Amino acid sequence: MDHEHQPAVAGTARWVALLLGVVSLVAATALWMSTKTAKENQVRSQLLTEENLKAGKDREVLNSVLTRFAELQQDNADLRSEIAALNDDVKVGQANIQTTRKQVLKARSQDGETLQHLAVLNAAIKEQLAAKASSEDVETVSTELATMRNEIKTSNDDFQVTRSETGALIARNHDEIEALRRIGDRDYFEFTIVGKNNSEKMGDVILTLRGTDPHKNEFNLQLFADDTRTEKRNRTVNEPIFFYRHGERRAAEIVVNQVSKNEIIGYLSTPKETQLQPTIAGAN
Repeated sequence: MDHEHQPAVAGTARWVALLLGVVSLVAATALWMSTKTAKENQVRSQLLTEENLKAGKDREVLNSVLTRFAELQQDNADLRSEIAALNDDVKVGQANIQTTRKQVLKARSQDGETLQHLAVLNAAIKEQLAAKASSEDVETVSTELATMRNEIKTSNDDFQVTRSETGALIARNHDEIEALRRIGDRDYFEFTIVGKNNSEKMGDVILTLRGTDPHKNEFNLQLFADDTRTEKRNRTVNEPIFFYRHGERRAAEIVVNQVSKNEIIGYLSTPKETQLQPTIAGAN
């Protein structure tokens, strides 16, 4: 009986050992699979984190590009506005030049007719006085006529100098401004602005100096008229800046004759119908 029982026990022990080996193998396999899965999950998590960071950076780059694109669109719109304003100024300037040419031709014709009339009058007076007065009286009258003729010629010469040097009746200094004043169809208000962002007020027209470039004879100016502010950039010496005031058919005109560091000297010209105070007051 003992001999029969021992083989059964031995067989059971082998099965238990085999079962424990299988269990151990399964446990080891499960542990390996778990470790592998954990590592794969860690790698996936790291890759996902890197992709999220990259996506965040891509969004920042995209937002930066969109912002810059919007800025470029605004700059383009501003440039178009400046070009449109410049074209308007050119058209106004051309129209004003045509009008001025007609005035010049008319003034020259009138001066020529006046000189001819004085010459005829001088000859007639000499003939009349030859029979009625002494030679001394004739000489006195002739001198007076010659003086009148010279005054008219001097005024005409001033006008010609301004015309020939500027090409569009643009005064370049005080003497030429006085010559244009004598024509009588416009008012002239001289100004000096010293200091960046300082202003000069002429009636309800305000000019503000934004900056100068003496090497290029250029300046930047802000014009305030009829409750509207307009920037005039990179303008040059003796370049007319035309603008229309409300209800006026003829343009007002700004000309800067001298540019130095943060300082400009020039004048404002307005049609005679403009009601503008002649006193120029400084404003900061």
